Amino acid sequence: MKKLILLYIVCMFLVSNAYSDSQFADESISFDAPTVSEHPFSVGVNMGSLGIGANLSLPLGSNASLRANINKFKYNLNKKYKKVSFKGNLNLLNAGLLIDYFPANNFFRLS
Repeated sequence: MKKLILLYIVCMFLVSNAYSDSQFADESISFDAPTVSEHPFSVGVNMGSLGIGANLSLPLGSNASLRANINKFKYNLNKKYKKVSFKGNLNLLNAGLLIDYFPANNFFRLS
């Protein structure tokens, strides 16, 4: 899990440095949920209760987009308390395909 968190931090650092160059100085960037725009697609990373994941969003028109996401989380437990041993493995993998509708052309969306 520590490796996944470190990978997430490195990715966010690289993305933030890519937009700090002078060629992007007049553009603003937000790491909130992507809205429909003139760009051909948007990519995002996330971390939550489903693990670390990635999103890809493609616009379908002026008020809608198609979003695909995948999340992964893995946890192993191997503990001993007095004379009782506890072992467990948790492997989560979640993928989704969503249609987002932006009724006001801002960050609010219905999925």
